[in-house]
Amino acid sequence: MMVTDMKQKRMHPLKMLDALIGLIKDAFIPALFLFVIANPNGRFIPYLKLIFIAYLVIRLIGIVIGWLVTTYEIKDDAIYISRGVFKKKNRTVPIEQVQNIQTKTPVYFKPFHVTSLTLVTSVSGDEAALKIEAVKWEEKERIEDRILAFRQHERDGQSEHTQEAETFETAVPKRMIHFRPTRKDLIKASFLSLSFLALIPILAAVFEKAEDIFDLEGTLNNIYQFITSSWYTVALTIIIFILISIGFGLVRTFLKYGKFEIASDAERIYIKRGTLNERTLSIRKDHVQAIELIQNPIKKWLRLTEVKLVSATSDEGEEAAEINSLYPFLPTKRAYSLMEELLPAFKLSHQMHRLPKRALYMKFLRVPWIWLILSGVLFWWKPSLWYLSIVLFILTYMMRYFRYKNARFLIHDEFVQFKMGGLWSSLYITNRKKVIEVEVTQSYLQRKLNLTTIGIVNRTNPINYEEMEDIPISSAKHFLTWYHKRSDDIQLEQNES
Repeated sequence: MMVTDMKQKRMHPLKMLDALIGLIKDAFIPALFLFVIANPNGRFIPYLKLIFIAYLVIRLIGIVIGWLVTTYEIKDDAIYISRGVFKKKNRTVPIEQVQNIQTKTPVYFKPFHVTSLTLVTSVSGDEAALKIEAVKWEEKERIEDRILAFRQHERDGQSEHTQEAETFETAVPKRMIHFRPTRKDLIKASFLSLSFLALIPILAAVFEKAEDIFDLEGTLNNIYQFITSSWYTVALTIIIFILISIGFGLVRTFLKYGKFEIASDAERIYIKRGTLNERTLSIRKDHVQAIELIQNPIKKWLRLTEVKLVSATSDEGEEAAEINSLYPFLPTKRAYSLMEELLPAFKLSHQMHRLPKRALYMKFLRVPWIWLILSGVLFWWKPSLWYLSIVLFILTYMMRYFRYKNARFLIHDEFVQFKMGGLWSSLYITNRKKVIEVEVTQSYLQRKLNLTTIGIVNRTNPINYEEMEDIPISSAKHFLTWYHKRSDDIQLEQNES
């Protein structure tokens, strides 16, 4: 059976627009300083302006040449991409290494049906992702189908060499939609996410930047005097600000979650979010390393839960967390049922073991470094506020008690579950086959109390590490015995394949 090769292609010309917008963002602050803020009669300003303009011209020429010399191609069982003007860089990524497929569609790509495609591989480090910055939507679907087709071909065991005259045909798996937020869900999300509070730092940043350019001190004083001239102008201003903040929060939430969708087929989970700037993530189910169920105090009170899929991503920080997250404000029962629908291979048990009483003693015996440091700073800076040290001491040990009270663990069959945290808590579930390394550590005090700490490592980018503190030594021994059976699981999986 043969796979039709895709010919060598350039990316869509909108790649140049995307690079130009990036250049504008990078150059905005220097341009503002050189052409607006700085004294035009300064000694070095004219020369700096010439250097800056020359830099922009070089970057613009580089954007055009970069688009001309960058090509990609799918051939046989790999993806090839070539970049570079003076130093050519060719990269080959085997399709079998592709774990997740991400897309990002900025608002200026939408009218032209163009998107940015990122293929996240099993390789760690800088080479973890292969990015194709601008392709037509049809081309993106062809690449996705090609990857899915390769997986189907591999799964069916039909790995014979391809012949040029044949075509590779496979039925595209049918997707099932599991969740779309309703209008009520979006309104609830806008308040629970506190999106309306985001207006305050935005306004502060705008005023700070504006003050660098314009003299607003007199105008702001006049506005302040007018507002504080009577009680009803103060009340009216507060009401108007609250309404604007709520409206801002609703718009921000709608833009973020308005088209949120969770779907799946037999092989993959599909997450889509964003109204103007759309982002999608396609994750192979067998590449989900773990599941994390997260609750903060408000979500606990309202019986809501956020479910995160722990897997390889091409981004870091907040962006990665958001795109890997199932809807952050799911009712807890729905979160559990959704997890079972999407990933039946992960089994959640509500019957978990509590920590022994001596684990509470261990938590109380640990040195409260944060309290000691903050108390030292407080006594040095403002001794009259000594009572805040007592409040902080009480809060520190209350949090330790809550962490002990909420802690649970379970090592059963091929699964391990850790529940950690106090007011903010998380439940971490993973499969023995997904754990690439375990760690058992014991401090001096833990040894005296017959306690230990166990840790597990999952293969993600970067590596994901979770640990459970202060469990009995007998449970740690059981944990090591449990993990030693991993080789049997892998051997059984290889025999079945």
